[in-house]
Amino acid sequence: MGLVVAKVRRVWAESSRYSGVLLEVTAEVAALYRRPGQYIVVHGEGEPTFLAIASAPGERAALELLLGPPAIAALEPRESAQWSIEPPAGPGFPIESAHGRDSFLLGVGTGVAPLRALIEAMRRERKLYREITLYAGASTPGDHVYRDSDAAWRADEIEVRRVVSQPFVQDVLRADQPSLANAEAFVCGHSAMVDGVREVLTELGLDERRVHQNY
Repeated sequence: MGLVVAKVRRVWAESSRYSGVLLEVTAEVAALYRRPGQYIVVHGEGEPTFLAIASAPGERAALELLLGPPAIAALEPRESAQWSIEPPAGPGFPIESAHGRDSFLLGVGTGVAPLRALIEAMRRERKLYREITLYAGASTPGDHVYRDSDAAWRADEIEVRRVVSQPFVQDVLRADQPSLANAEAFVCGHSAMVDGVREVLTELGLDERRVHQNY
């Protein structure tokens, strides 16, 4: 499938610097979104914009996205706008690897979006997963996204650790010293953060094969 047209159904301020976008797509396009962590590519006048999907797979005609400042500047999202997109792609997160195991989800900025999709997918079959912990990093308190979901996540026994730099997400993880004997880790963010988190996970004894990214 090549480029398809999608309609911006809704735009809102998810935090002080980030915008949420609900994108209306056909059922055929939505069906290509099979794993949390997949992304779409939006084509405009400039360079293509890669956006990880923030909603869980299974919606019949909509995809939720999170846009940071560069994407907002490039796409200027507004309701009823028509976007040319490449349908959902990428391997996504291997969610089945976390069945019966503890899960550690670590992300910063727009990297929290695919982790949110992962959480929502896990909530649908919560009994398949043991402890779930989210480490979400932001530059300032006002930059944190999906705060409105914290209460529902905690009600489903998902621990939410919100971190404001500094310390960084990996520093808080190191200080927490969690047991990783039966764990999987899912990581998304800029390269320095990912490298730092991988280093700490290795220090704490997690096999690198248990650390997953969405691409």
